[in-house]
Amino acid sequence: MPVVLLSSAVSSLYLVSQALYRRFGGRFLVNLLGKWTTDAAVTGGGHSVPVGGIAYYMTAPPSMASAAANPFRAAFYVMVVLTACAVLSKA
Repeated sequence: MPVVLLSSAVSSLYLVSQALYRRFGGRFLVNLLGKWTTDAAVTGGGHSVPVGGIAYYMTAPPSMASAAANPFRAAFYVMVVLTACAVLSKA
């Protein structure tokens, strides 16, 4: 159950972050929440992916090579997921 709640919260973060970035893309607080791109070379299609901000660090690294290239992102993601699941399971 905690994983489902965390997934729902992260999905809400993505939705709000994408909407704000499309509307107010150059502002500091919006960029802090998340920067997004729809570049076909990066995404492999028309999907948006976070490339900066909190949304970027709340996304799992796509591969082990990516995790090795950016160990802070991988460690932050694991720490947040484990902490949030522990807190939500206590509630």
